[in-house]
Amino acid sequence: MRYFSIQGLYRQLLRHVRRNPLDEGKFARSMALGLFIGCSPTVGLQMVISIAVCILLNRLIALKFDAAITIFATLIVNPVTMVPVYSLYLSIGCLFVSCGGVTEITSSEGLLEIISSGGVVYLAIILGSIPFMIVLTIVGYFLSRRLFAYVAERLKKKFANFKKPRLPKLRRKQTQS
Repeated sequence: MRYFSIQGLYRQLLRHVRRNPLDEGKFARSMALGLFIGCSPTVGLQMVISIAVCILLNRLIALKFDAAITIFATLIVNPVTMVPVYSLYLSIGCLFVSCGGVTEITSSEGLLEIISSGGVVYLAIILGSIPFMIVLTIVGYFLSRRLFAYVAERLKKKFANFKKPRLPKLRRKQTQS
């Protein structure tokens, strides 16, 4: 039951951070990948896709990604922002494809109906999301590199005078031969 408590989740997150040290590049790559997947019109699948892509990329290429950061970055499009963002995707996508009279998404039910039916309107949403995916990936990469460097510098200054406590030396028991 401890895994479903806030304290258990916090412990797991701290254990993950301790075991997987971050550097500026890994943080920025993970944020950029999460923003790319988060802006894609895959309603409800962003987290699953980000975990799968992180595992796949970590096994295939030398550049490593952090799944926790990638999942966090996918939350850029969440249930609160989903309808306005997808309406924006649709309005931009309708510039490239004839939308057949659908010009606006007014509710999440309407959005799910459009996505489940597929067709030209969903193609317009996909085409409208591509510019946001590209731009936010590039901007997110560079901003997260700057953010990581800033936070690292602040932490370095904060803990510059911090001395580690000395642990007493343990003496070995001498065995008699």
